[in-house]
Amino acid sequence: MRKIEEKMLEAWNRRSSMGSGNTSVISKNGVTNVYLHGNLIASKQDVSMLEISNNNYNYCIMLNDGTYPSRTTASRLRALTTDVPVKISYSSNLDEIIFTETKDGKTEKSQKRYLYYSYN
Repeated sequence: MRKIEEKMLEAWNRRSSMGSGNTSVISKNGVTNVYLHGNLIASKQDVSMLEISNNNYNYCIMLNDGTYPSRTTASRLRALTTDVPVKISYSSNLDEIIFTETKDGKTEKSQKRYLYYSYN
């Protein structure tokens, strides 16, 4: 993991703000957003702010390829998803970010650009 990703991950986990080079984390009112070159690539929100009644989870996480899929975007998203059941890879021949998730012991490629996960 790159040093900028370590700083980004620390701010993400502490729900604080930081900016370094092309990456910034902005945390405000229970929502933490990660931007790469000004494009939103990830967001984490407290479940208490959502209209769901499941008390088993603390966060809802949204992942987005930033509309400009790149190796850097994939690397940043990989760093943020160490605790969720999604794997992120970059297909250089297709120039796309591939999201794969494991459900019930099966790994599936996700066609979605936005994935929602909640975890303790």
